[in-house]
Amino acid sequence: RISLRYQPSDALAINYSFDTENTESYPSLTSRFGTEALRGFTRKDQNYFVNTAHTVDYDVDNHNLVIDYRMESGVFTSVTNVRTRDMIVFQDTDHTLANANTAMTRQWMSYVDSRGDSLFQELRFVADANANLQWLVGADFYQVDYDEFIDTGAGQSFVTESTRKVEVDQRSWAIYGSADYTLDNLPLT
Repeated sequence: RISLRYQPSDALAINYSFDTENTESYPSLTSRFGTEALRGFTRKDQNYFVNTAHTVDYDVDNHNLVIDYRMESGVFTSVTNVRTRDMIVFQDTDHTLANANTAMTRQWMSYVDSRGDSLFQELRFVADANANLQWLVGADFYQVDYDEFIDTGAGQSFVTESTRKVEVDQRSWAIYGSADYTLDNLPLT
């Protein structure tokens, strides 16, 4: 995670932050019955695939930029946030060891490829208080793009029996405003 602030003048302030996360697992073996050798790594009475390779790669990046510019009548602010997320999961039912059902599980595997991006942009102006009146106006835009591909093989003859692809394309706009007026002789706004 990193955060930077740049203020070249009293009127302008730029703040940028970035954070990232990466999780990557290496191929591992699990046991169907939770034998004594693997008792510390499994829960009792739970079933697992025999000799399953399971790998996960998960990446997230997030960028955030805030710019404040002071004008004679108020402050103009821009907020930008960009986020990307990638996840790949692979599980092979028949990894390396011999299996009584090798003929049926030789190509029995599942693969998930999930990728998502989002963008948020906001612009707003907050006017300096003028006597009893305080007001602001703004607009924002939000965008999400998400793709997911799942392929699950179900035996040698039906490697791609279960295949699914999901695509999400979402857009959202908003324009907003706010005004506060304080009365002189009453504690009322």
